[in-house]
This record gives sequence, structure tokens and C-alpha cells, in this order.
Amino acid sequence: MTSVFDLIAFSARLFHPSDHDTFAPPGARDLMLPVDPGTVLHVRIHEHVGATSTVLLFHGNGEVVADFDGFVRWYREAGANLAVAEYRGYGRCDGMPSLRACLHDAVHVLRALQPELRRTGVPLAVMGRSLGSFSALEVAASGEPLLDALVIESGIGDLDGFASRRGYDAARDVTEQDREDFCPLRKVRKVVVPTLVLHGAQDDIVDPENARRLYEACGSRDKQLVLVPERGHNDIFLGQPYWPSLAGFLRKLEVGLE
Repeated sequence: MTSVFDLIAFSARLFHPSDHDTFAPPGARDLMLPVDPGTVLHVRIHEHVGATSTVLLFHGNGEVVADFDGFVRWYREAGANLAVAEYRGYGRCDGMPSLRACLHDAVHVLRALQPELRRTGVPLAVMGRSLGSFSALEVAASGEPLLDALVIESGIGDLDGFASRRGYDAARDVTEQDREDFCPLRKVRKVVVPTLVLHGAQDDIVDPENARRLYEACGSRDKQLVLVPERGHNDIFLGQPYWPSLAGFLRKLEVGLE
């Protein structure tokens, strides 16, 4: 039986690819990583001297690698290098996006980037924003031994609601195998690394209840939930607790490795 999440119609209702792209700004590097025969994904790496952590970010729907060039200074102030990974069909990447491909590719991207991201010896956190939370959870739940932490921002926890918003009846169309393959709450139960869940308290695109459920289900003993007051889905980073919470979380990783 074909999964509803593999249907072309489902993907067409879910993904909003953008082909916006830029040249790598000063201090950044662009890599094209093979994830399947004939399929390569774009990753942009921003590094700075003195970084005490590295964040591998899977961005949100409708976003591309280039959209995060303007955020680099805030990650730098938080002490982090930043690597941003693309999806199939987005930016300069070929192929057609699907949820299953996102999960498959995320693990391949992390493994291919290990030599690059770990060469400075600082802790590595995987971060997923909105749709990217599926990718980040897939990586964290896989038990990759060189992954030190997980950050979920504006993440999706309710698989049934996720399917329903695309016009499908979850009770009828979502199978037990689908839940095993895609359910964020099942994935987050497998997570053992330190975890930070960030969500806008006024998010009207992904209800903050998703964050609460992800936090409660998370298998890590070291977990934190931060609801950013008066901020929604696309302006969460402007809320006062956002960057101090992220910076403090990443600093704790450095201490933990000492």
C-alpha cells in the first residue's frame, strides 16, 4: 500500500520550493553533497575563529540556504558555526521534494558532513525549523554517535494534524507504518542527546501545543522548552528569549564535553 506521505498530491500540497540562490558570502563555503545517484544537495557552511559549537540547520518550508546568510552574525554571537542544508527541488538542488526524501537525505547529509563539521572538535547540534524539524528528528533519533544535541524550532509534533491540513483524513489515510516512519512524537522518544524546544507562543501556523507535546515526549534527560512570548511562526527569532536561550544551551554543550 502506498503511503499517503509518498503521494505526489500530498507533496504538492506540502512543499513550496523556492529557487532563490546567492553566491556564498565572505567567510562561507558552498558544498554539493551526493545523497543518491544523480542527486546532490546544497549545503552552505559559515565558520568563524573561536566558535565553541556548530549548528547544522534544516530550514523551514519556502526557505532556502541563502535566507540564512543574514542570521550568521547572531549565530556567531551565540558562539556557533552555522551549516544550512537544502532540500531536493529547493535553491540550486535538483529533484522533487518528498517527506520521505527529506528524512533519507538528512541522515546522509550529516554523515557526509561529519569530517567538515567535526574537524574543529567543537560540539555539533542538529537544528530543525518548522518542516525541518522532521529532518532534525530523523537525525537525532537515528543515534548518530557524533551528534551532541538537538534544537527544534517551531516544530511539528502532531502527525494527524499535519496530514489533515493537506486535506487527508488521518484516521483513514495514515497507517501504523506511516506513524512508525514519520511520527515526530515517536522519533523524539528515541532522542537521548540534550534537547532545546523553541516555539512562538503566538504561533498561528504550528500551534504551540506541538512544542509542548514534543518536549513531554522527548526521551532526553536534559531537555528545555522555551515559549517565546508575543511571537509567531516567522518572527520567533525577534523575541527576547530566543537568542539567549539558544546561546545558553550551546554553551552548556561545551561545558559537558570538557
